[in-house]
Amino acid sequence: MQIVEYDIARCLDTLDSPVMIDFVDNLDTVFALAESSDGFVWRCKTDDDGATSYLVDGDPLMVENLSVWASVSDLHNFLYKTHHVNIMKRGKDWFSPLSVTKVALWYVEDGYEPTVEEGRERLKHLQTHGDSDYVFGLHSREFCTSI
Repeated sequence: MQIVEYDIARCLDTLDSPVMIDFVDNLDTVFALAESSDGFVWRCKTDDDGATSYLVDGDPLMVENLSVWASVSDLHNFLYKTHHVNIMKRGKDWFSPLSVTKVALWYVEDGYEPTVEEGRERLKHLQTHGDSDYVFGLHSREFCTSI
């Protein structure tokens, strides 16, 4: 079994604005870091793989990300023990706080590539029903006890 991570964020301004320039300029670095990290399996990307390809339903302020990892500990290491954490510490410079859960995690069979639509549905389920075997969050018992 592998672990899927889907997340959303609401930008303070459009991705082409001066406010978001450092975030956009760091995307290639963060994606390259993820792809070279132990346990990285796959990430959703489009043919152009530009920043605007991560907009949620064309909303110029909502972005999303979807990736698959070999294990919870591999995902945890990438999130909290690489340069990724330094970028995310600057999140308040780029993103508005959300009043809902913004990260969904779930297990898939090896080789399965989830869709962003599945990520959106799983996140909505998590926001409505909370942690379960179907989907759980970063602060869930499942995530915290598996690292």
